[in-house]
Amino acid sequence: MAAAMAPISIGFGLMGAWPVFGFMGVELLAMLALLICNFRRNNLVERVIITKKQVHVEKVYHSGQFESWAFPRYWARVKLLQAETTTCQLEVSSHGYTVPLGNFLTAQERQKVWSELNQFISSMCYPKR
Repeated sequence: MAAAMAPISIGFGLMGAWPVFGFMGVELLAMLALLICNFRRNNLVERVIITKKQVHVEKVYHSGQFESWAFPRYWARVKLLQAETTTCQLEVSSHGYTVPLGNFLTAQERQKVWSELNQFISSMCYPKR
């Protein structure tokens, strides 16, 4: 951004419009502050760990808060709500508890995760003969 803005502001400065240089500097600082704020707020980690007996869902938020859920593998269901829309939601549920997953993913990525989780959980539940 600075490399693109420097020639423009220097050009305007040479034409006599020197305040443009200051405004572009303020704009660059504002953009940097917003990027840092966005990076800190969106630092979310979600893990889905599938064992022989359980499906574990772990979330670590940007604030450092940690949440964990464990569902019996046989009863765990991975659902994709409103699959045909761009606002689809992915969730893991069992026995009345529901945990949303992948809110930061695109609709296509949620569908892929849903497919892979369902395939993996069902292959572990029903042994191939």
